[in-house]
Amino acid sequence: MPPPHLHTQNLNYMAIWHHLHLQQTLQERIYIRAPRQAFTQPPRWEPWNDNRIPPVQFLELFRMSINDFTWLANELRTELSQDPLGQGQPLTVEAQIAVELYRLGHGATYVTIAHVFSIGKETADKASGRFVIAVLKTFRKHAIK
Repeated sequence: MPPPHLHTQNLNYMAIWHHLHLQQTLQERIYIRAPRQAFTQPPRWEPWNDNRIPPVQFLELFRMSINDFTWLANELRTELSQDPLGQGQPLTVEAQIAVELYRLGHGATYVTIAHVFSIGKETADKASGRFVIAVLKTFRKHAIK
């Protein structure tokens, strides 16, 4: 039984207010808006620019020495250079060569290559195609003796 100085009608109003207040605080606890952040691309992995990678590991990754890799990049530079006016930053000549050499050396899928080099799988596919065309154009008149 309520105290004599409180009327039943006042108790009903307070009970309704208390119930609505609890419902509102429960809803506020359930929905917490996270701060919005723009997606940032992780840095690309560029072992040809990393002096900490020993030559043996570079050879294991790309089945080619760093000197041969540099020579191949210089030979294919005119064919593989890209115009930077498109969306995002284009892959460097070295990155395109590394993608294809990694694919050929390991038999990796484009999904794996995309993960290893922090690029998209479509980018890996296009880089592979560009590399093959560049090699055929550049070395088609050379013969292996």
